[in-house]
Amino acid sequence: MNSFDDILENLAMLVCDQDGTLTTVNAFAAAAASRADRYGLNYLQKRALVTYKRMMRLSIDTFGESLPSTALLRFQENVVQYMTRLRPDTENMLEAAHHRGLRIEMISNAPRDWGRRITRETGLAGYFHRCYYSEDMNGHPKPDPALLVARVRAQNFSQGACGIMLGDRRQDVKFALAADHELRQRDGIAVLPVSFAGTAAAQMILGSPGHARPAANQNAVEGIVFDDMFHMAEVLASSGARRPQRHLARP
Repeated sequence: MNSFDDILENLAMLVCDQDGTLTTVNAFAAAAASRADRYGLNYLQKRALVTYKRMMRLSIDTFGESLPSTALLRFQENVVQYMTRLRPDTENMLEAAHHRGLRIEMISNAPRDWGRRITRETGLAGYFHRCYYSEDMNGHPKPDPALLVARVRAQNFSQGACGIMLGDRRQDVKFALAADHELRQRDGIAVLPVSFAGTAAAQMILGSPGHARPAANQNAVEGIVFDDMFHMAEVLASSGARRPQRHLARP
């Protein structure tokens, strides 16, 4: 696709990452909470920073060492309640995507119980047609593109349709690009990585750790970088909105 207008005109699907993209949560807290069921109390107690050790201590003191599963559950609830927030304008962006008629799905490497707790507590669950987590990937998490390719094909889009993958990490960009490579060649459907300024994904798309225009850097990959979630919501809602940074040229 050679212009941003082409993308908007043919846009049919939005796929989102969760932690770090739609929500903000301390990276350690998210990892600890999402892996708590798998690795148990010892993992958290050995790896946690002081703040999270205190939180775990409170949970254990409240429920006792004899009830570790309850303590783990309370730890996860504390992370969700006190450390997890929606990025500003996330709901506005999802509303704009909904009103545009997009198919909206989530694909996250997080464990299902953790991911569902986040979407439920933050009020995001109702925006998505489907949500997929690590248990749904058959041992092939992002950036393996298999699930994204399957989900795009399941919609029976016409040739020329476009999907966007919104994420904050380099693996989200690789995920989108790998899916795009397969879908564009075999199905005539494009999938572009999308992020917002200041993320590792944005740096990869722009080919620069700074905010230089992507055209100035040959390491840029095809994708779109918005200023923030508000900017993305604005663009989805209005064709007259200011265009984002992008690198769309393909040989």
